[in-house]
Amino acid sequence: FAVGPWTVVELVDRACAGDAEGDREASCASAQEARKDTIECIFHGNTIVVSGRSGYNERMNGVFSELPEDYGGFPAYEDKERRTFIYRRPGCAKWVISNRLGPSLRSGRGIVFAEAEGDVPQPFMVQGPWTIGACGSNAAEQDASVVVFLLSRTGCGVAPPAAGAGAAVDDVA
Repeated sequence: FAVGPWTVVELVDRACAGDAEGDREASCASAQEARKDTIECIFHGNTIVVSGRSGYNERMNGVFSELPEDYGGFPAYEDKERRTFIYRRPGCAKWVISNRLGPSLRSGRGIVFAEAEGDVPQPFMVQGPWTIGACGSNAAEQDASVVVFLLSRTGCGVAPPAAGAGAAVDDVA
């Protein structure tokens, strides 16, 4: 089950699926009372992966699904398991990985795990390094091992791109 925007592609009558023309007519005639129509749909959401962070703020690693609504005119993503988000900061060319969608309304409520500068429409297109947010006694630092990439839906697996290089990667699931 996937939540998000869907497009109806075709109404398919599964009861009328005979091979030969005569078989098809017979199948359709016998199925007039008990039609088994289904709708074929395509989901328009992307799935991206964040990996490579170890140590503090490693919670930012995960699998993020595109949310149905944009945030600030750009796509936003959520990792429901870890309850983390990726969004573009409104009014500035920075992508953020955080425990909240958007800045906190009260101080101390939101945690920014990482940020990356890049005037690009998707976070997996960022070319520069991700800056890991300060946490406790740990100062903010750039981490070149963080990789953000898009999963494609072709079913063939390939290795993720090198750190800092955005690209589509085939889904191995």
